[in-house]
Amino acid sequence: MEENKNVVCTLCDEVLDSQMIKMETKHGVDIAYIICPDCDSRFNLMFDTKSTKKIKDKIKIANEVLNYLQMELYREMLKAEDVYYKAEYDELSAEEKKLIGDYSRSITKEQEKNYNEVIKSKKYSITDLMRLIK
Repeated sequence: MEENKNVVCTLCDEVLDSQMIKMETKHGVDIAYIICPDCDSRFNLMFDTKSTKKIKDKIKIANEVLNYLQMELYREMLKAEDVYYKAEYDELSAEEKKLIGDYSRSITKEQEKNYNEVIKSKKYSITDLMRLIK
């Protein structure tokens, strides 16, 4: 469920919609603000400079790297699960195998191929990580 992103004017209790946000640059600072249509009060919402934008870019890259690592981890966990169940299946007697039928993998070749393609397309290097700490 999405949260309500509207601001309420502290002077007249008018609901200020996020579509009313305006931007201006003053003293080298980008300012996002809303002006209440009822009482003309101004509400500054966010201040950005070059340094805050650089940090936001680093956070974005860090989140992308985290997502990449989570996908890689999930793929490896599926492979580990498959190794475990295959070993368990191999330990069964011939009679038990006949009851169960053929072994079917936890992760299909197609699923593994899809994970590999997505992971490969988002591959990050140590240089990408080094940019985060600069």
